[in-house]
Amino acid sequence: MKKSIAILSFIFSLTSCSDDGSSLSQTPDLLSNNPGDIQSSLDTSKGEVGEDSYEIDTSVAGKDSEASLDTKEPEALDTKDTSESEPPEDSFNPEPEDSFIAEEELVCPEGSEAINAETDSGPGYSFTTPQNLNYTFECNLCPGGRDELDGLYRYYTPLNAEGECIASNCCKPNEDCGANGVQNETFLFEGSQWTRVTNVVGPPPGVYGGYYFCPEAKALNKFKEPALWTEIFVFETLPSQSQLTPGYSNPCHIEASGENSIFFECNPQWNTSLPIYYDLNFCKVGTVVDGFPCTDPFE
Repeated sequence: MKKSIAILSFIFSLTSCSDDGSSLSQTPDLLSNNPGDIQSSLDTSKGEVGEDSYEIDTSVAGKDSEASLDTKEPEALDTKDTSESEPPEDSFNPEPEDSFIAEEELVCPEGSEAINAETDSGPGYSFTTPQNLNYTFECNLCPGGRDELDGLYRYYTPLNAEGECIASNCCKPNEDCGANGVQNETFLFEGSQWTRVTNVVGPPPGVYGGYYFCPEAKALNKFKEPALWTEIFVFETLPSQSQLTPGYSNPCHIEASGENSIFFECNPQWNTSLPIYYDLNFCKVGTVVDGFPCTDPFE
């Protein structure tokens, strides 16, 4: 029996070439947010599959001879769904988009407390200055205020070593200095709350109020002397004559200037190079300073 079987051939070629015939490899533009499209040119020309042909010579076989062909059905392909199968170990498996990344825990110095802008009253813990510089304060070094400051104070002019007041705007602790064209001013400290009454604006005297906290020096690192500013005063209430708005902040420095007096200096413009814009002395009402009783000028 003669049997002729045609030959099955496939030709598959993949080419990607530039105009000059060299191999072309494109990479996304990593310097922009719009990567280039990678283009490929595939030549998928296919060879023709010849038909299977069978020739049976029956001249030798008897007339009862019969040709038999193996017509066994091909085995079915395994079509099992593998979509849920685990990827190989070396395959790319990115982390879920909602994977949690723990934030670094804030640790404040001993005796201080963390400032939580969501729960603490007032907007002064993060502030943008007139120079458009932003300061964020995370720790309060005097939670509840400075105990030694509690009480009512009034503006006065200290005497020099000879017991004389040489300032042109001299104001004794027991005088109504407003009658002499000098400012009358008081400061009341109650915990971290403060109230200022002054005749600098008015009449009637202007009343300011708010709270203060004590920042870390590193939070004021843009300043020439960051450690100088030991308190940040935040304004919550303002007189109608004021051009400030609630939430305005003011870095200050308060220290004892005597047994019953304090020295008060502030930088209302947040100037980072000039350390002081104004400084005032206050005596504690009800005490004796420079031999004079310290009284409330508004009573």
